Amino acid sequence: SSQIANPASTGVIIETGCGASTIVLVHFAFKFGKKLYTWDINQNKLSYIKSIIVDTIEKLFQRSVYEHWIPVPYVSTSQDLGLPILRELGKRVDFGFFDSEHTHAVLGPELDLALELVNDDAIMALDDANYNFKFKNTAYINVMRKKLGLGPVAGDASNLGDSFCDMAYARIRQKFPASVKIDDT
Repeated sequence: SSQIANPASTGVIIETGCGASTIVLVHFAFKFGKKLYTWDINQNKLSYIKSIIVDTIEKLFQRSVYEHWIPVPYVSTSQDLGLPILRELGKRVDFGFFDSEHTHAVLGPELDLALELVNDDAIMALDDANYNFKFKNTAYINVMRKKLGLGPVAGDASNLGDSFCDMAYARIRQKFPASVKIDDT
């Protein structure tokens, strides 16, 4: 996107939650000489994704994954090892991708922490931006329950709020009133 900050800037890419998106973001980091910091509590998933990156992207670019990807196997909102460590490292955020627990209770604080560290023209992107769970991701819970042969849990109206997209945009606009939402589908 033409709206992504100058690749030569000192800004970093951040990601909460690890998965297929990590491979894409690592490719971008390699291609543009950036660093990606990924937070996920599942160290096994981080290791698995790293093995894929080593077998593909690292070979393609002939550079070590460690030059461009810093996996952090911990909670993204931790003051000691979460997003706030970027300030200690002297890093600013050019691009953020939020794909962790998929609840307002987690996404809101992640965004707030990231917004304290953004460069001008930074972009924030959300996975499942249409979701609206406040404190419990019943969509994920019911997928897993079905796999276990269990029936679904009932939805609770008190668990529903604004879509993640609307909630995030409101938080971003509150801190940066001139911000714009990029058209999407």
